[in-house]
Amino acid sequence: MEGIAVYQVTIIGIVRTVKESATRLDYEIDDMTAPPLEVRQFVDNDEDTPDNERTLAMRENTYVRLYGHMRAFGGKTSVVAFRVVPIVDMNELTMHLLEVMHSQMVLTQSVIGGGGGGTVQSGMDYTAEGTGYQADYGLTPIQSQVQAVIRACPDEQGISVTSIAQKMRGLPPQSLKEAIEFLSGEGHIYSTVDDEHYRSTDAM
Repeated sequence: MEGIAVYQVTIIGIVRTVKESATRLDYEIDDMTAPPLEVRQFVDNDEDTPDNERTLAMRENTYVRLYGHMRAFGGKTSVVAFRVVPIVDMNELTMHLLEVMHSQMVLTQSVIGGGGGGTVQSGMDYTAEGTGYQADYGLTPIQSQVQAVIRACPDEQGISVTSIAQKMRGLPPQSLKEAIEFLSGEGHIYSTVDDEHYRSTDAM
């Protein structure tokens, strides 16, 4: 997009086809911008998995939101999804369209230089201790700082909520909890060994 490589995405579209297997769900999801996108979601739905822990396939001809990583192979683009959820309120679709338009405007106005060497200027310069990471568009300053702390952790098990609080000195516990819940719900971070440890989906 405007010379910037895109890796992690959230997409809203209509499920055109779905194929189920014990280890994978294969979708064709149409977001109306190009031919339907191939989406793969790896699951653990073997015979020993309890029904309440199985990942359910989305139905055809329904709107869904997916979070995942872009993949390109042989000139073909696909997405490996780590979360696919149904759209239950069509206001979410309207909001998504507005976010897309806003992101396009920001990129068009803020890219410096041309080709693959362009960089985006951030309108905010909030940094978290020890990360030197600038705020992401679409996130509040607090959410950006929390994400930066989590992203900077190199450990496979991620960083604990206690450690995040120590780095974010002065941040009220409730604000930290709300930021983590938001980032997790939007697919920016995920829990690892337990609900108190988190890792960024695009960790360094």
